[in-house]
Amino acid sequence: MEKTIEKNDQYNWWVVYQWSVYPNSSVLAGQDCKQLVDSYDTLAEAQAAHPSAEVGYRDACNTFDHLSDSSDEW
Repeated sequence: MEKTIEKNDQYNWWVVYQWSVYPNSSVLAGQDCKQLVDSYDTLAEAQAAHPSAEVGYRDACNTFDHLSDSSDEW
């Protein structure tokens, strides 16, 4: 699975995310799924623990555009 390492400026640490695709059972089916794996005090620690991870921010760009605007009918 693909991973990224991103700087979190609010907490001043480095966060590793794993990327996948939401399953068909989700309202976000087929869209990118960004899951937090772990956080580290330094980039070097994050890279040592996850050497194949790419450093840099990546936005999942999830939308709900595919859902109806009408209310659910029960």
